[in-house]
Amino acid sequence: EQPGYAPGQYLLGVLLRDLGRSQEAAAAFAAALAAAPGYIEARAALANLHREEGLANEAVALSEQGLGVAPDELALWRALGLARLAQRDGRSARRAFERALELEPTDATTHYNHGVALQMLRRNTGALRAYQRALALDPGLHAADFNIGVIFRDQGRADAAIKAFEQVLERDPRHVPAHKALAETLLAAIASKRCARTHCPWPCWRSKLVNTAPTSPRSTAISVGCDRTNSRRRAQPSWPTASSNCSSCCCISTSSRKRSSGCTRPTTRWSPESTAPR
Repeated sequence: EQPGYAPGQYLLGVLLRDLGRSQEAAAAFAAALAAAPGYIEARAALANLHREEGLANEAVALSEQGLGVAPDELALWRALGLARLAQRDGRSARRAFERALELEPTDATTHYNHGVALQMLRRNTGALRAYQRALALDPGLHAADFNIGVIFRDQGRADAAIKAFEQVLERDPRHVPAHKALAETLLAAIASKRCARTHCPWPCWRSKLVNTAPTSPRSTAISVGCDRTNSRRRAQPSWPTASSNCSSCCCISTSSRKRSSGCTRPTTRWSPESTAPR
């Protein structure tokens, strides 16, 4: 009976969004804004939905239009920061999240997103502090632990990186990027050692490690890494033997007791997570 009733359109948009009907949700949020241009919640929701649908430019425009009228609206600063991250504009994202933190300094998600922006700018010291603040406010924010691990790994601090990835997997055993990053970091640490033994296959030591600690995230990571390495061995006859690299049992055995602090730069990279408030 009231098609222009803004709160009703907004709530309809929330329902449709949660049902995965993004286009209809966007239309409902837009209708709410048309009926009430100052409706902050509808504007932020539409901006976040546009960003999630790959329309970062539209999300930035919506957020900035709202901030031009209401410069102290926390939800719009958060939405703007996330849209800037989607544009890969770390500098603008950092400014947006810093303004959001001035308005709400105890929000763990904003500290996390601030860390993502700093990491995008390669300001790793500041990013580590931001992630640590996020974890202090919300210990369950395992995405922060994962990104801390990525920073440590890229700095060559293998022990610290492995610990961070293991913490993620303790909370979420199905976190695929953490499994992959842990495997790469462990294998890089193994490869940094010189091996004194010349004939010793991966499978026997993989079995020993898995049998000793079958539920350890490290066992899973080593198992995945061994399978991939053995596949490459079979596919490439010229693959180096154990005497010329470090892919033999003594290295794996040693790494299970004392990990190397050096590692190469693996291919897994961090990625910003969409953590916009809804």
